Amino acid sequence: MSSLSAAPSRSTVEDFARFSALLVTENGGEFELEEWQRDVLDDVFAGTREVVCLLPKKNGKTTLLAAFALYHLLVTRDARCYVGAASRDQATLMYDHARGFVARTPRLAGLLDVKAGYREIRSRHDGGFLRVKAADANTTDGVGPTLALVDELHRHKTNQLYAVFRDGLGPRDGQIVTISTAGEAPDTPLGVMRAAALQLPNQSRDDFHLRAASADGGYVLHEWAVPDGEDTDDVGIVKRANPASFMTVGQLRQRRESASMHERDWLRYACNRWV
Repeated sequence: MSSLSAAPSRSTVEDFARFSALLVTENGGEFELEEWQRDVLDDVFAGTREVVCLLPKKNGKTTLLAAFALYHLLVTRDARCYVGAASRDQATLMYDHARGFVARTPRLAGLLDVKAGYREIRSRHDGGFLRVKAADANTTDGVGPTLALVDELHRHKTNQLYAVFRDGLGPRDGQIVTISTAGEAPDTPLGVMRAAALQLPNQSRDDFHLRAASADGGYVLHEWAVPDGEDTDDVGIVKRANPASFMTVGQLRQRRESASMHERDWLRYACNRWV
């Protein structure tokens, strides 16, 4: 499957599903793709240049991209995979998920080399890498990602890191995949991007899931959120915005009824509402 362009366009979601089933999770089980994850990956494997996924916390979005980054290293010749976030520590969370998969999955030991001190994972075959980048865009100029992963864009104070990643995609037809929950204000980098996405011509809804795509298909936004007018105190309704099977109504109720839960946090992190 080697290619000088982004390999996912030459493989399929089912190829990735077979790979992910080999990964050993923290509880010792296999990593099975959820339906919502397939929805997002359908666009990634179709070759969409920019894919943005917004959904509540605790639904497995960071784990998904960690697994996908490892797959990318194995199927893309001389891969250049960068993980960026508002802080180096935040970006390291995704790297740590990927490192954990390698440590727990014996089949990966001979294929990938974890360089923990450098926050990097390398392909033993051709030196392709997954690398954590600091949020300072000045240290990121000149990168040419085959895959750029942006974590928690709602915490970014500027759009510089995203812009540097995006504008570096050209030489190898790279892709950028972004995950986040709702932000605080419409004038943030994520807020501005989301507002523009909501004006895109191709939109569809499936319950609380919105998909918005540009006319040329180069940009797609996926968002799971409790719409205005719905009862955010009804955990059964809130569950419809939390697509992961392991995020149950019981777990949501426990979070909602906690004495430490602030209304603002519930709306943002469980309902994916902008507040």
